[in-house]
Amino acid sequence: MKARLLFFVLLTIIVSGFSYGQSIRFALDFSTQDFQLGEIDSYTVINPLEPTCFFREMPGYPSMPMRVITLAIPADLEFEGCSIDAGATVVAENIRVYPTQYPVPTDGTRAQWVGPDPAVYDRNDRYPRDLCTYTGTHDQRQYRYITLEVSPFSYYPKEGKLEILNQAVLEVRLKPGKRNTNPPDDGVVYSLLSRLVDNPEALTPPDTKSPVNPNDVQYLIITDNILVDAFQPLADWKTQKGIPAEILTTQTIFSSWVGATDQLKLKACLQDYYQNKGLKWVLLGGDDTHVPDQDCYGWVNTATPTEDNTIPADLFYGCFDNQFDWNADGDNRIGEPEDNIDMAPELFIGRAPVQTDSQATAFVNKTLQYEKVPPQNSFATEFVSSGIQLWNTWDDHSDADWRSEAMWSEVIAPAWSGT
Repeated sequence: MKARLLFFVLLTIIVSGFSYGQSIRFALDFSTQDFQLGEIDSYTVINPLEPTCFFREMPGYPSMPMRVITLAIPADLEFEGCSIDAGATVVAENIRVYPTQYPVPTDGTRAQWVGPDPAVYDRNDRYPRDLCTYTGTHDQRQYRYITLEVSPFSYYPKEGKLEILNQAVLEVRLKPGKRNTNPPDDGVVYSLLSRLVDNPEALTPPDTKSPVNPNDVQYLIITDNILVDAFQPLADWKTQKGIPAEILTTQTIFSSWVGATDQLKLKACLQDYYQNKGLKWVLLGGDDTHVPDQDCYGWVNTATPTEDNTIPADLFYGCFDNQFDWNADGDNRIGEPEDNIDMAPELFIGRAPVQTDSQATAFVNKTLQYEKVPPQNSFATEFVSSGIQLWNTWDDHSDADWRSEAMWSEVIAPAWSGT
């Protein structure tokens, strides 16, 4: 989907005082070639042909694709508002857009059919009412970016008219805010964000010539006392190849850092190393019997909504913005949407879910073999993609089908010569 044709900044200086405002204008080009209209039981289904769109989980409401727009902004500004100025082209008339259904349970059973909600379908107001919705601000190293949801289509239910936006310009209004004071990036985050944001030209390349502090620890392994010896060869190898590494035990962390829970003590340790020792990568060495996970809140919008407060999320340990403990409302249900959680990690965190010394040794040996003696030939000649259907099927393709096909055509095939 083409969504980046124009990017320019308008700067307005307010002479009275020292405040200033700034707006970003970003051109969007949505094409009917990016979508396919199908039919299910006399309802029209809008099928995105690229994996850049998603559908909101609002059963009974029109199933309309939304596009996520990610924009880099100055580190001392905050989001204030957004709007879209666009023309429109009618792509279908006298139709009823398929109503959103409940997700398909993992056991494969079908949820009860949800018909069109009269509160939406009996009105001729535009749906969605807001073509642009702000979803969050994220800081990573010295960079700040915002995410927004944009609707490529406008639907008028009572009239049955579907329009696609054309010559659309998204305007984002910004205001002075608290400056991002995170440690500077050495190029790793810049490289990632350059591929993530829709306006990479707004990112300032980092100064990669800064001297390295000899006390820095870029790679930290956290494990239990009994597994230290198994992970030591990995730490030695990382240091040998120029990535200063260290091992810390959970016993040391829980007795040396402050926090209401062991998880918060561990997170405080990581933030300390991030701010003061240049930490980038973290390996949690062991399953939750050795290194605790953080159980988080989850809610599934099924016919009978399901809540689960025990979903493990190691992402918790790598995010330091917004509410540090992901429990802003104090109800001990960690990671609820209203907790203002941070989903943009400052650290790259992985876990080796081993339990025994022999398992840890096997993990380390395989990692060292892969890094020291990578296969030169016949590394991969076959590929299989799998997925679970979560939404509807149209034209004999489920969401798992077309997302797998998009992953193949856009990510894998251009860089791989296998079968």
